Amino acid sequence: MQRYAREAYELGVRYIGGCCGVESYHIRAVSEELAKERNKKPLSSEKHDPWGEGLKMHTKPWVRARARRSYWENLSPATGRPYSAAFSKPDNWGVTAGSEDLVQKPESTTEEELEKVFQKSDK
Repeated sequence: MQRYAREAYELGVRYIGGCCGVESYHIRAVSEELAKERNKKPLSSEKHDPWGEGLKMHTKPWVRARARRSYWENLSPATGRPYSAAFSKPDNWGVTAGSEDLVQKPESTTEEELEKVFQKSDK
């Protein structure tokens, strides 16, 4: 929906909506994509962290690596075919309970910590 809204806006469309089958989260996605142009965020954004931002405090670093837009935009569906995402193996496959990587912190992960995780996930 975000890409649809962005492309329509760049073509000059200034009235974007939905029809049958469009849910409230679709309209929120359009509103969030065009928030800068509208000079405001939709009210529903108070309850919604876009692009997995709520994952920044997760205990597992490979889950924290999903707290960014590029991860969700480049996600490959698990098809079951050879070399598909379903057959990938996480970097920290052997991490178990008690590992420092799994200690949950009360504060959000810092940008510096996230950058280290992003570098691992981009390999």
